[in-house]
Formats: sequence, C-alpha cells, structure tokens
Amino acid sequence: MKTIFSLFIAIAIAIAVSGCSSIADTRYSMANNHMNQISNIEEISPGALTEINDAPGFAVFSTAEVNLLVVSTGTGHGAVYNNETGERTYMDVFESGVGVGIGGKDVNTILVFNTIESLEKFTEEGWIFDNEVDASGNGSIVNGEEIGDITLYQSTKTGVNLHAMLKGTRFSKSEHLN
Repeated sequence: MKTIFSLFIAIAIAIAVSGCSSIADTRYSMANNHMNQISNIEEISPGALTEINDAPGFAVFSTAEVNLLVVSTGTGHGAVYNNETGERTYMDVFESGVGVGIGGKDVNTILVFNTIESLEKFTEEGWIFDNEVDASGNGSIVNGEEIGDITLYQSTKTGVNLHAMLKGTRFSKSEHLN
C-alpha cells in the first residue's frame, strides 16, 4: 500500500512539474514569436519599434481564423506588455461572426497603447472589435491605423480570405497563462 501511495505522489508531482513546464514553454514560445512579430512590423513600417518602446505599453497577438459560407470563427493568444512597470498579462482571443465568406488566415496583431488609461482598460476589461469586409492574402498589412488611443498594426502570415462579415473579436485575460 505504501508503494502505491508513493507511486501516486510521484505521478502527481510529475504532472504538476510538467504542467509548470508546459506553461513556461508556452510563455517562452510566445515571447520569441512576439519578438519576431515586432521585427517584421518594423521592417514593414519603419518607426513602429520606436513607437512601441515610447508608448506606455503594447500587446502582441497571433490568431487563426476560418470563414466558411455564413460563419466565421477564430482563436488565438498573446500578451499585453506594460512598458512602465514591466508587467506582462497573457490574454486569449476569440472571434465569431456571421455573413458571407470563404477562406482562412493566420494573423499577427500589435496594439500600441498611446495612454496608460487605454492600456489599463484593455488589460482589465478586454476589448471587442466589430467589423469587417476583407479580401486578404499572404502579406496583407494594416499599417499604423489609429483606433482611439490605440494604434493597430496587423499582418497576415498565411492564408487567403474573402468575406463580408459582422464579426466580433474578444480579448480577455488568460486563466491558464497568468
């Protein structure tokens, strides 16, 4: 009986350690991905890196989206970086929509928060976009579009997409990664 109990404890510890490792691995992978996204945006839009560094904070997200006839759905993840405190908040992205469309794409998004208030509101409350009519393919970009106190940079990594959708995108804190 003692051996079974010891085995049970060993398995529980292994699962706990692997869970921590998985979270650490995910965070590490995301950080590398985010550095690459920022480098890519700087190549496309010179000066973006200075804007990101000078802002109170920024967020970097990767999402995958699929549009099939009348339904659109997507998911992804990312992080909000507070340049003033060094704090990082991990977030999930969920998209859904209705309309007409076909295709799919992987999208990289960088949000630059031009005020501390916009950073805090986004981090605490999340954010919802409503949009869009889109025809995009590999290499499509949004180059520094101002949305209130936030500047949007977005590029399509892969995929082809044609749709007219009423779509919502929800950003919320990740319970798993924070």
